Amino acid sequence: MAACYLHSFHWPGNDVFGDGTFEGLRNDTSADDLARAAHEGLLRGLLYGYGALQEVGAAVGGRLHLIGGGAKSPAYRQILADLHGAPIRVPNADETVATGAAVQAAAIMGGPFTETARSWRLGEGVDINPTS
Repeated sequence: MAACYLHSFHWPGNDVFGDGTFEGLRNDTSADDLARAAHEGLLRGLLYGYGALQEVGAAVGGRLHLIGGGAKSPAYRQILADLHGAPIRVPNADETVATGAAVQAAAIMGGPFTETARSWRLGEGVDINPTS
C-alpha cells in the first residue's frame, strides 16, 4: 500500500475554505489507497478534536462511540479503532443523537437520567478493537 495521506480542511485546524490534498502519491497508488487516505484524514481530524478537548481539561474518559454514516462501514470502524489505539463502540441504536436528546428531555421532565438511558438501552453496541 502506498503511504498516501489526505490533508483536508478538517485537520489540522478548521479552515472551512481549505482544499484537500493527497500526499505521498506514487505510480502504484490504488483507488483503495486513496479511499483509505480519505477515511484516515477525516478520522484524524476527529481525533485531533478529541485531543484538543483533553488539552483544555474536558472530561473525555471512557470509550469513544462512533455514530453517523461512517459507523455503518466495517472498514471505517476498524481504521478509527486502529488510529485511536483503543477499543471504540458502535451503538446499536440507529438515531443516537435524537435518542440522546429524547433521554435528556425525559430527564428534564423529572425522569432519572441513568434509569431512562438504561431502559432505552443507550450505550449498548458493538466493540471494535484495534488490530495494531
